[in-house]
Amino acid sequence: MNKSEQEMFDAPPVFSSAERKRFCNFQNSLKEKTETLRKPSTKIGFLLSCGYFKATKRFFKPEDYHQNDIAYVARILNLLPDQFAPEQYVQSTRHWHQDIILEFYGYRRFDQQSLDAISEEIISMMR
Repeated sequence: MNKSEQEMFDAPPVFSSAERKRFCNFQNSLKEKTETLRKPSTKIGFLLSCGYFKATKRFFKPEDYHQNDIAYVARILNLLPDQFAPEQYVQSTRHWHQDIILEFYGYRRFDQQSLDAISEEIISMMR
């Protein structure tokens, strides 16, 4: 993979208008979760993380979020796009949100336990 391909892989997807509506159409339980969050950046960041995960099954850095997506999600939340500041959507909060999102969509983190289970399955299949 060359540098350009790596940068594209590491960046959130660029949604068309139709894709934005599809991937940023959030269930009420996710919208209700944002009501418990205090900062506008955290609210917008949480829902954008949900939308990007729904589309790609991956998480991205908030400084890479696309302005059109920020504006769309801000409108859903009755906020202004400029209320999103990537530096206010801090790592510890994002990690907590990622756990919520993974559980909501029926996934779990790939950790050592997952690696061990896969390795055991491969060894079993090789026999």
